[in-house]
Amino acid sequence: AEDAFEKNQVSKEKDKLDKEGINSASLKENRLSICKLALENINKNPSISQYEEYMRKYSLAEQYTKEAIIKRDSVAFHMSEQSNTEEAFQGFLNKYPGSALKDAAIAKRDKLASDKAIGGNSIESYETFLKKYPESNLVGSIEMKRDSSAFSLAERVNNEESYRDFIAKYPNSK
Repeated sequence: AEDAFEKNQVSKEKDKLDKEGINSASLKENRLSICKLALENINKNPSISQYEEYMRKYSLAEQYTKEAIIKRDSVAFHMSEQSNTEEAFQGFLNKYPGSALKDAAIAKRDKLASDKAIGGNSIESYETFLKKYPESNLVGSIEMKRDSSAFSLAERVNNEESYRDFIAKYPNSK
């Protein structure tokens, strides 16, 4: 009897809330509105930490969480651009490997690393790049520069052994 009484009371309370427009659907709608407003508030003065806190607090609002991830990644990428170093972009890639900005970060990192190798203008600087970034789109151009430097060295020495060494080390040179 006590159970039936409690169920009846709960049903009456539910009916009363329904009459006032408070139900599952309205609660869900309000939750989404709160999530949206919280994200809009962060967007006014964005920071990585605020987006990460948002994702922890409002993880139930998936559509807004996805937007927060995109915006957080954008802020982090912009910070890497401001630093404009190979290390900054590598740090971005390490921290946000699934980012939509991954390819852009790889391209910028590789360009900076390539510029560093070219600036070093030595076989060693080119080899360093090739070992660090064997999958880079810039491998072909760095290999050509390395091979050219190695061939120039062989020409300066100008003996049979130096040319044989070059061919042995760089058999695919063009």
